[in-house]
Amino acid sequence: MRKSPLLLFLHAFSVTIGNPTQCDDLPVSWTGGQAPFQILVTAFDQPLYNISVPASAFSNGKGSYSISQFPFTTGTQFLLTMSDNTGFGTGGTSTVLTVGSPVANNNCNITSPSLDFCFSTASTIQQCNDYTFSGYDDAVLPVTITGLIPGGTSVILYPVTTSNYTWVADVKEGTSLLFFMTDSQGRDGGVDNLKTVADSTDASCLNAISPSSTSSAPSQTSSQSNSSGTSSSTSAGSSGPNVGIIAGAAVGGGVLLVLSITLVIYYRQKASRGHLQHTSAGNLPSPLIQTQHGDQRFHIERFFTLAGAGSALPRVRTAAPADETGTNQTTEVERFFVLAGAGSALPRVRTAVPADETGTNQTTEVERFFVLAGAGSALPRVRPAAPADEAGTN
Repeated sequence: MRKSPLLLFLHAFSVTIGNPTQCDDLPVSWTGGQAPFQILVTAFDQPLYNISVPASAFSNGKGSYSISQFPFTTGTQFLLTMSDNTGFGTGGTSTVLTVGSPVANNNCNITSPSLDFCFSTASTIQQCNDYTFSGYDDAVLPVTITGLIPGGTSVILYPVTTSNYTWVADVKEGTSLLFFMTDSQGRDGGVDNLKTVADSTDASCLNAISPSSTSSAPSQTSSQSNSSGTSSSTSAGSSGPNVGIIAGAAVGGGVLLVLSITLVIYYRQKASRGHLQHTSAGNLPSPLIQTQHGDQRFHIERFFTLAGAGSALPRVRTAAPADETGTNQTTEVERFFVLAGAGSALPRVRTAVPADETGTNQTTEVERFFVLAGAGSALPRVRPAAPADEAGTN
């Protein structure tokens, strides 16, 4: 049983979608975002339909583009996902849309192209249970498995380096989910059918940011009719406008969540005073850094984990050890934490540990700034080691 990194993408701009009808133009408009833009149509059990939006379609923070003669037959169900320069799915994923009957009676090619390779999935998916992907022997590994939640977040399982892959479905029961697969050469493995996560007695894999359908979705400007197909996801209504929550609300919730988790970690480390056996910095796995300069020793433990939300990317620069007088020079640690689609976290730490004449540490100064876009909070978390005794032993 394996579990790849699960990346979550928060919405950065809002999207509005027109009424899809067979072989008629489908208007898409949006506010915000950074060019270039991509529109991805994932029709159930069909190949991917990806569109690169021309630069001329976006100006002064607003964009408008029409998909010419939408090439899907009446009754086809699909999701529309929009991305910009900052990452995949940053414009959100629509609720389930259904292609209506043609209006202008245009003639267009509605034949689906052939797939580069295929993949298979289990018939059912249960909360916190194993879910297997297989049958993609013709793909060039590693493959990327992307899950789309109608009206919710986009999730990515990557890298998948084996020809059969088992994932722990850390998605709450009742959530609808659609998977598609691409390989390392960008080839298309097609789109799976929409499935709904079934309940189970196991909820141990869930956490506060487990994927769900509660995030914002692109809205529609007009009503549309339902096809005869069934789906337990939120689908577009048969009358009246279907207006989603304005995209971008998830960013505020993500910021609050990051702040809360950081504070919990800070207070837990503050309460702990355990002693670490010294190991050279090169042998210590991130996120533990420990150095020793002469008879003086300090360590910094840093750990920042969002369950299923990628990794912290550290960069470390360490100054020279103490000079002959026993005075330590300044040690600087610079860390950068990047959460795709949710702004940049730019922490900065400066630790100075001067020594008195006996070589005993006197003071430790820590300046640390943690900046989240739109938050501006200072979140310190450093635990210095005990000073050296007269024998030079901590």
